[in-house]
Amino acid sequence: GGAIAFRCPHNKCDLKIVGSKNGTETELVGNLAREAGGAIYWIDREPTIAASEVSFVANDSFYGPNVATISENLIYLKEDEAKKVLSGEELSSHISGSNSELSARFEQFKSGSSVEDSLYFAIVDKYGQVIRTDFQSLATVSLGKDLDVDVEISPTVQNYERIANYGLFDFKDLELISQPGSPITLQNSASPVNTIGQQLDLQLSWPVQVRPCILGEIQTEMGACYECGENDYVISINSTIQDLPKFLPYSLNTFDIHCRECP
Repeated sequence: GGAIAFRCPHNKCDLKIVGSKNGTETELVGNLAREAGGAIYWIDREPTIAASEVSFVANDSFYGPNVATISENLIYLKEDEAKKVLSGEELSSHISGSNSELSARFEQFKSGSSVEDSLYFAIVDKYGQVIRTDFQSLATVSLGKDLDVDVEISPTVQNYERIANYGLFDFKDLELISQPGSPITLQNSASPVNTIGQQLDLQLSWPVQVRPCILGEIQTEMGACYECGENDYVISINSTIQDLPKFLPYSLNTFDIHCRECP
């Protein structure tokens, strides 16, 4: 904290910041902290700040220019906000993409495909400020605990680990293979060590709807939906006799699991 560093490990103390008795506003002006909390940095017990009686002016820090604290949560972050964090821009309001926005990115997800665009998560403090001093925490995307044990194909996640960069984790190229047509849950877990040596267990879960393989795709033995080439054909499991070309060299009752070159 550039002006005030407050810690109350036994929760038996209070810090109250108010205006003066004669009604003059308290100002915290021009304070600088090398890491966090340009004006105030606190641990354990949040100070009481009378918002109408206290003002913050031109304070600065690596994160949390006015008030900051230790890591508290793991959130999904939209790409435009993540880029601001990486460029050093401070986001003043509470930042977080909603879980519905995160889930929407995994609607009708194709088994065997990867996340094409950046997929950002962030470690934040109580005020939603990204812990930009974190370059060592590990985050892991794994399968949720509500996995359907009756699925024929066990889901797998590839490229599932990331190291923090300015408190951010970018899971671009995350790959998922799962039973086509089945819902699953993914879970992101991070265990940052905060400034007082405590290791946290932060988690964020979201649903994924894996779509069935569609016309023109085959389902591999691993469960991925593979798209056949322009000059190939494949027989869908829902094909009728009228749909099947007469030149097929095998039984009409056979389900084709291979892309075959058109004659």
